[in-house]
Amino acid sequence: MLRTIGSRLLQSVVVMVGVTFLSFAAVFLTGNPAALMLGEGATSQEIAAFSQKMGFDRPLLVQYWDFISRAVHGDFGQSLYFKESNVGLVLDRMPATMELAALSLTLSLLIAVPLGIYAASRRNSWADTVASGIGLLGQATPAFWLGLMLILVLGVNLQWLPVSGQDSWRSYVLPTITLMTLPLSQNVRLGRSAALEVLGEDYVKTARAKGLRERVVLFKHVLKNSLRPVVTQTGLQLGAFLGGAVVIETVFAWPGLGSLAVQSITTKDFPLLQTIVTFMALVFVVVNLLVDLIYAVIDPRVRT
Repeated sequence: MLRTIGSRLLQSVVVMVGVTFLSFAAVFLTGNPAALMLGEGATSQEIAAFSQKMGFDRPLLVQYWDFISRAVHGDFGQSLYFKESNVGLVLDRMPATMELAALSLTLSLLIAVPLGIYAASRRNSWADTVASGIGLLGQATPAFWLGLMLILVLGVNLQWLPVSGQDSWRSYVLPTITLMTLPLSQNVRLGRSAALEVLGEDYVKTARAKGLRERVVLFKHVLKNSLRPVVTQTGLQLGAFLGGAVVIETVFAWPGLGSLAVQSITTKDFPLLQTIVTFMALVFVVVNLLVDLIYAVIDPRVRT
């Protein structure tokens, strides 16, 4: 078990180094970043002076090493647009994004896992048809379109819910529904497939032959063994949540990391954008590490 944890930690470090290097190097793909930051009206003398001030005139690997050396000490520099610490800006916006992601992910799991198992236990019934339809419809619906339709119908026409901001619990409803639709549909289909496979195992047939109630069979034997692929998928879905937050937070004017990332792009604030990408990657890596450990708890065979 300790060897597994050590291996996962080493993989996590490698992933973080790769992500930070790619996000750092991407700034230089279109040429001199100083020219992009200053805009078309900047003179060559201003671009040269700004490049020297920011250190862009040094070799790429030297700049990256300087960035990493400061980052491990929590120093990600200052935002060019806000004139504030990049870390402070990210930490101010991160709770809003994590609250929305955690709420959406939790609700999607609480609905999808029981629905998938129930559909598998009633194969080819109307419940199975409804669950399969939810899975297909949710995966085929673009998140930005769903968000706009919810705003138009529930926010503008019926005026039941607010369409932007983070004022009260009512403001969480529309973005949560929009963000949870895709993982809900994925987990329904994945949970149903996993439950169908488990229902065909010998120990389930034995449990039924012993006269155990169907509810006991489903929750004691089927549920736990159906969770393994869902847990694995959940770690990947968090990355999709962070990526989808850019779109969802823009649609609903949600004050999170996604909207801050869009603002840093429009203002050409590349140091702030690098900080956001680094923090998002760190959250993704940590969550996937936790998923690996939870997987070992669910399935004892993984420990060996």
